[in-house]
Parts: sequence; C-alpha cells; structure tokens
Amino acid sequence: MLSSQQKLLVLVLAIASAIAIGLQVPTLSLQKSKASDEQKSQDISSLSYEIKSYNSNEGELPTRLTELQKLDDEVKNRLDDYRYEPSEDSFKLCATFKTDTAPDKSELKSSSYSSSYIDSSRHKKGNVCFTYEVYSYGSRFDYPSSSNYQYDNYSSSDSVSSNSTSVQYKSNDNERQTDINILRSHLEAYYAQYGNYPTLVQVNNETWRATNMKGLDAESLSDPENQTNQILADRPIAKRYSYAPKTKGNVRCVVETECNSYVVTATLSDGDEYSQSSY
Repeated sequence: MLSSQQKLLVLVLAIASAIAIGLQVPTLSLQKSKASDEQKSQDISSLSYEIKSYNSNEGELPTRLTELQKLDDEVKNRLDDYRYEPSEDSFKLCATFKTDTAPDKSELKSSSYSSSYIDSSRHKKGNVCFTYEVYSYGSRFDYPSSSNYQYDNYSSSDSVSSNSTSVQYKSNDNERQTDINILRSHLEAYYAQYGNYPTLVQVNNETWRATNMKGLDAESLSDPENQTNQILADRPIAKRYSYAPKTKGNVRCVVETECNSYVVTATLSDGDEYSQSSY
C-alpha cells in the first residue's frame, strides 16, 4: 500500500506529465502548420518561376496552371490549393497560410503583395495573394523594317538591340531572384524538419538533394547565363550562385549539426548582389 508521501509523488508526477503533454500538443500543431506553409511558399515560388518561363517562351501567360508542363508531379497534385489569376502584364497567385511569418507586422497591413520579385516565405496568416509583374514579349519592340528608318543617326536596329538587351538583363535578374527565393524556401523547410541547415557539400550533392530537398529543380541552382554549372560557390561570383552556411560564431560551417545560419547570393547584371539569409 502506498504511503501518503508516495501518493503525493504519484499525483505530482501525473500532473507534471499532463502539463508536458498539454504543452507538446500546440507545439506539434504549430510545427505542422509551419511545415505546411513552407511547402506552400516553395510551391508558389516554383509556380511563379514556371509561369514567367512560359510567358518568356510563349509570349503570353498561361490561362490556367495545368498548362505548366514542367511542374514537379507533387506540385501538380497540390494545384487545387492555389488560385491563379492572369492579366495583361501580371498574374496573381493566392494561398491560405496558417502562420504569420512577416518580419514586421507594420509592413504587412495588406494581404496582397505586388512586384516582379516577391519573397513568398514572408506572409500574413490567412488568405494571401502575391501579384507578379511580367513583361510583354510581343509587339512592344515591333519597329518598321526599313533600314533607312533613322533619327539623328540613331537607327531603329540600334533601338531594338538596346531595348532587347535591357529586357534580357531584366529577365535574367528576375530569374536569379526567383532561384534564390526557391533555394531559400527549401533551406528553411529543411531547417524546420531537422533544426539545422545543410552544408555546402550536401547541397551540391545531387543524390543528397533528391532525398532531402525533393522538388528542388537543379536548374534553380544555375545562373541563367551559366546554366551548365549547377554547383553553388562558397562566395558570390559573377554568373554563379553561392551558398555560405555559418556556425553560431559566424564561421564557415562544414559540419551539418553546426550550421545555424546562411546567406545565398546571386550577382545581378549590373554587378550588384542579391542576397537572402536565414530567418
């Protein structure tokens, strides 16, 4: 028969266990919500990238998401989770998020965001729409064909060439920013699951990525002007993306369990760097 002290101890342990279980339930629920939202952020990044590629190749936006043939099969199976609204020079992607990842609530008073590049991993809780600006590749640069069409010794062919180059630079930079966003989303999803970031060697290993970063297209690792090189550098380099994981002491990380932060970088057409870092 238990003494009064033993009974008290059993009661205390039972209460402590109940409290611990009660604390774990919301924690597990929050982790699932974060994982779900990370997946949606990755999907939106992938969808926006494929939509822009479609627009660049076809000269128009797709009328529906099912026209995107290059999407990963897993993303195709989740298309019902997203609303797509194309217009003349932009398109909108909407999803419902369970968590709020906005760094500054004052910056996100609206549930709608618009730009040529958007970080879909930063969002309000609830239904959120991202509006992406695109370029028209059709009649914008149609000029008279006559070789004598000139003003002040500035030929139409020079104008077409200059404008076309400008558009190509902008398109390349948009692709770079989208790629960096996609890579960041996968890195954050990995962190949410394992509690640390991968090393540079792991991310550059195709077999490792296939197991640990499913859905990450190898093309997202290559600069648009250097598409045959899908190996990330350890520091910013022109026409190449870089990934620099760090330890808590801000030292280069070579052991996975010690990787607590990172910076991913692309060098833009004008030489400026576009970077995203860990939260």
